[in-house]
Amino acid sequence: MKLRFEPVRRLCQDAVANEVAPGFVVLVSSGGQLQFHEAFGWRQLVPRQLPSFPDTVYDVASLTKAVVTSVLVMKEVERGTLALDEPVTKRLPEFEGQGDEGKARAGVTLRHLLSHSAGLPAHRPYWRQAAAAASVLAAVPTSQGALAKPSMMAPPPSPTVEAAVKAEPAQPEPTKSSTSIIPEPRPSDTLSRDEIASLFKRGQDMIAGGDIASGRLMLTRAAQAGNAEASLALAGTFDAVILANLRVIGVQPDPAKARAWYMRAAEQGSLEAKRRLEQSALR
Repeated sequence: MKLRFEPVRRLCQDAVANEVAPGFVVLVSSGGQLQFHEAFGWRQLVPRQLPSFPDTVYDVASLTKAVVTSVLVMKEVERGTLALDEPVTKRLPEFEGQGDEGKARAGVTLRHLLSHSAGLPAHRPYWRQAAAAASVLAAVPTSQGALAKPSMMAPPPSPTVEAAVKAEPAQPEPTKSSTSIIPEPRPSDTLSRDEIASLFKRGQDMIAGGDIASGRLMLTRAAQAGNAEASLALAGTFDAVILANLRVIGVQPDPAKARAWYMRAAEQGSLEAKRRLEQSALR
């Protein structure tokens, strides 16, 4: 029986045209045979449009937990290799805490995690604090009282923006300097060379693909850890001359930030940054 996919094709084309979503990749397999595999629309809209291809992989963000993690866990439960009511520490010893919190953590089960009722903080910006799995585990709070009592009741409502801001640790007032318009260095960072190199490469790859905003995030993390190459590359994303060579659309140069990052890179030992400062109008 030959499957007809023209209605699927029209549906996806209409969805892109009506801005339901920027783009799709649709794959249908039946009996081990590939029946349909096509891309529609765009994989990126800003700073420039990039088309979708059949091998484009989309980030489905928080859907991963609901669509992927929960399904995989329940398949293992079905096979008998996992139990919903077994303690998390059985699978993840690093989850153990100290004192009273250790006792609370000992009672946290996989069921608690899947139902968002483990008592863990609703949100922590680990994406800004750590670049690899080991760093994330090290950043998970273990001080007494960081874990609420596990409960199968519905989780409390998310904190307001004002409460979240108040909950953030106070930051020291930055000293006024010529580079005060960019993030301050973080000498307390303990990123390994491999982690810094990974951040730098990911940032460069994103910028090469036209995703300047995401590339800047990766490079900023490496630059704050003291990497001169990252600071130099960041400066280039604000430098009109470098941006012109990148041929990106919709990204405005910022001479002040370019000069600040060049100065930071020079302070970190970059001779190329010193050369650009001496030869350009950014001095």
